[in-house]
Amino acid sequence: MKKLIICEKPSLAKNVRDAIAHRENVQRVGNKDLYYYESSSYVITFCFGHLLTLGEPEKYIAEGETAVLPIIPANFRLFPNDKDCARQYSLIKKLMDMPEIDGIIHCGDADREGEIIVRNVLRVARNTKPVYRLWLPEQTESTILKALSSLENDSKYDDLANAGYARTFVDWLFGYNLSRYLMQKANVRKGWGVGRVIIPIVDTVYQRELEIRNFVSTPYFQLHGETEKDGIKVTITDKEKFDTQEQAQLRLTELSSGVYRVGSIDTKKAVVTPPKMFSLDTLQGKLSKDLGMTLDKSMPIIQSLYDKKFITYPRADTEYFAEEEKADVFAVADKMNAVYSLDLEHKVSKKIFDSSKVESHSAIRPTLNFPTNESGLSDDEQKVYNTIVKRFCAVFAPPCTVNRTVIVFTDGTHEFKIKGDTPLTPGFRRYEPPKKTNDNDEDNKMLPSFSPGELVSFSWVIDNKMTKAPPRYTIDSLNAYLKAPFAKSSSAQDNDDSPADDSELYEAVKKGMEIGTVATRTGLITKCVKTYKYLDIKQGKYYCTEKGEAFIGYLHQLNIDLFTERNIEFNMMIKSVELGKETMQHSIDKTADELRRIIAQDVTVCSAQKFTDSNSLGKCPFCGSDVLDGTKNFYCSAYKSGCKFVIFKNTYCHFSFVKDGKEINYTKPMSLTKSNCKALLSSGSTTVSIEEKNGKGKYKIGVTFKPDNKHEFVGIERIREKKKEG
Repeated sequence: MKKLIICEKPSLAKNVRDAIAHRENVQRVGNKDLYYYESSSYVITFCFGHLLTLGEPEKYIAEGETAVLPIIPANFRLFPNDKDCARQYSLIKKLMDMPEIDGIIHCGDADREGEIIVRNVLRVARNTKPVYRLWLPEQTESTILKALSSLENDSKYDDLANAGYARTFVDWLFGYNLSRYLMQKANVRKGWGVGRVIIPIVDTVYQRELEIRNFVSTPYFQLHGETEKDGIKVTITDKEKFDTQEQAQLRLTELSSGVYRVGSIDTKKAVVTPPKMFSLDTLQGKLSKDLGMTLDKSMPIIQSLYDKKFITYPRADTEYFAEEEKADVFAVADKMNAVYSLDLEHKVSKKIFDSSKVESHSAIRPTLNFPTNESGLSDDEQKVYNTIVKRFCAVFAPPCTVNRTVIVFTDGTHEFKIKGDTPLTPGFRRYEPPKKTNDNDEDNKMLPSFSPGELVSFSWVIDNKMTKAPPRYTIDSLNAYLKAPFAKSSSAQDNDDSPADDSELYEAVKKGMEIGTVATRTGLITKCVKTYKYLDIKQGKYYCTEKGEAFIGYLHQLNIDLFTERNIEFNMMIKSVELGKETMQHSIDKTADELRRIIAQDVTVCSAQKFTDSNSLGKCPFCGSDVLDGTKNFYCSAYKSGCKFVIFKNTYCHFSFVKDGKEINYTKPMSLTKSNCKALLSSGSTTVSIEEKNGKGKYKIGVTFKPDNKHEFVGIERIREKKKEG
């Protein structure tokens, strides 16, 4: 008898095959497009991620009936995503029904989504055979073989699966119903997606946009004193701030009249605490800050490193390891010491190992599978991998010690301090050196030699300053806010200071007091930027677009309240299902009630205006939608709705003229640029370069075109270039 292993995706199936091949011969069975693996003990197959998904609303409406919002299916059904998925499902069903298969091994990704991806297949296939769970924190051969020898019944994860279904059903209900309701009320056909998590993401950036827009910068005055000794400049800053120049001038007189002495010099040896390990949020924040990677760029790279067995499961929502993982973690440190001649230590600390702050997955770390020159990592993959390795090394490096000096200057009435660190042992800074951002940074700050009681003369200066608007959200700070929206500070911890106690934050996350999850936020933020154009990102900072502002306006008009506090109610409800405190049906019922409340109000709003895509080259002459730049053509963004307008980049121009009483017609190839396309859309004509008949040069012609189904280009005149005077 054999076990059928159903993996979430082909790459995972390949890694499972490779692991089993260390014990027994594994053969590939099938053709190029439809295949599986088989050994003496196992048959290995795979899904394509979400092989089966919930159908469109129309699938729940009886033939001949009119859809009436809200659409609340009595029973949700699953359908193959496309023909390839249908074929793959049929293959899996056939393998499940084989007489020699006496059990199913569920090998979805080790998270909520992975749990239901494989369960969906088992559910539709009406499986009756026992199901076991292959839970993989990483995809190395040793981990896979170890997990295969200690399988657990999949029923252990029933609550996790129920939460996955609750999240899926709730988001389907909100997404389809509210998107259609908004577009119906705003009189638009497409491009206005409403999602349970999309709403607070856009609103968070919008509220910051309003704060910045309404902020009035006001002047204020502050003083600093300067002196120099041993060629080293010393600056002290007065903490007092003044609204007027007159007040600052009085303070200047007051401080300048003092005679300053060195009141005390205190030097102590200090240990600088390293930063914490990476969760997915903090890793993507680091990659954005250091490498300029956007969320949609970094996520596939991180996933690829996991699929290639070089890092552990990436969708981690913690910066800690479970206490029972010490042996595995230390094994990685030991191998790094041996391979790279490092001095990493076996640190046992609650700042690193804390099971109370780990739910499903521990912090991201390297595996024992180190890449080599033959691994074929791309430059970006290598950079991301190096970032993860450096953080691991920083956490387990010997202590970073400094002599921390504090010098106090006083005139008997006022006291001012300067601080500086003199490095003793580099510790973690060998792997992650501090980045000096200004002259007041304490790290490696050179201090001159002073003696207690020594007289010091300071020159005081009034600085004219302006209050600053709150900063725009970055990838780092937006992710941090969404993870802990009620925290006092939304900026992610990524520095050398001793990490603050984050116990309350992790307790809040365990209760579901976050917006979205670490597994979904990247995709949803990207969708807000690229799909719906509610947000834009420039130089790593988020902006709310004109369309995004209109989106929030419509939500308020329609009384759709899924903003932060209300949103978290639903997130906590789904989390309660995972904890076994609520049922999946309760989530569906509460969502249905909320939809009925919203739609029953039947609010009237003004029609939506058309918003220009930031990448638009102009408006489509057929339907008025945006024309965008494609790989081989310029196309109408409404192509999915049936608009067929397109201009090919490499095309032909038709010439027709009379010479010696004869009509001459011919065509010439030409290439169109984005500038040409913009000109054609705005004025109907442009200028392009055409090769001479002999191929030895180019000349320019004026070109016009008819925006009909043929999009015929007509040469209207030859533009002769003036010869340069010699």
